[in-house]
Amino acid sequence: VSTSGKLTAIPFWYQIHLDSEQSVSSFSEDSHWKQAAVVLQQPLMVSRGEWVKLSIQLHKSSISITAVKEDVLGADDVIREAEPVTSNS
Repeated sequence: VSTSGKLTAIPFWYQIHLDSEQSVSSFSEDSHWKQAAVVLQQPLMVSRGEWVKLSIQLHKSSISITAVKEDVLGADDVIREAEPVTSNS
């Protein structure tokens, strides 16, 4: 964590291989595909210098991300699970 505050979302970039020759990537500035994000159901209060561990799971057409502080968990530091991102295709 570089700045103390509320962690409310996890932005991410992706590359999806459609087959052995075609892929879609949000890394390239030339692509119209842009960065994506998942919004945490509940904000996670973080302090500068702490570490946040992300667990990422890929399901058939969605990605789920769970964020948890790496420090010793206290009563107010609950694991927050992000809303799944679903594909329209």
